[in-house]
Amino acid sequence: IGAGIGIVMRAGASTGGMDIPALILKKVKNVNVSMTIYLCDCVILGLQMMNSDAHAILYGILLIAVYTLVLDKALMLGGARMQVKVISREYAAINRLLAERIDCGTSLIHMETGYLHKEQDMVLAVISSRDLPKVNQLVLDADPEAFMIISQINEVRGRGFTLNKVYRGGEQKDMV
Repeated sequence: IGAGIGIVMRAGASTGGMDIPALILKKVKNVNVSMTIYLCDCVILGLQMMNSDAHAILYGILLIAVYTLVLDKALMLGGARMQVKVISREYAAINRLLAERIDCGTSLIHMETGYLHKEQDMVLAVISSRDLPKVNQLVLDADPEAFMIISQINEVRGRGFTLNKVYRGGEQKDMV
């Protein structure tokens, strides 16, 4: 059920059930779709408690929990990104390599190391998970002693993700 509803929603459609209010709330208030469906189904299940036996209610709870988890994963599939923070003396070269070879935007964050209290810049990039091995290799080639922090993030907003990406030649590419 969760996979089916997730596929329908990712295609921009609706099944015509409780996902319609959830999609409206997502559009208007940016509320999590799977959580809204979960809450609506729990209310319906609570109302059924008066007329159903305990086995049916327990089955309903299990069904809601499982399909909500699967729905959430189906909706996030392909949308998750990796955040990479690179602390290295070779930050300028790593920054240039990420822009040239991965075609991703980067940010330089001024920081101070905790142990030696040295000031330097850190490279921050948000990439797709399929680019992660390539980024790892680029960083290790530039500086084998680089310190990397890699985190999975669920949502990214802004230029290159939810806004048009502007290339150096001035043309725009729609990323939405």
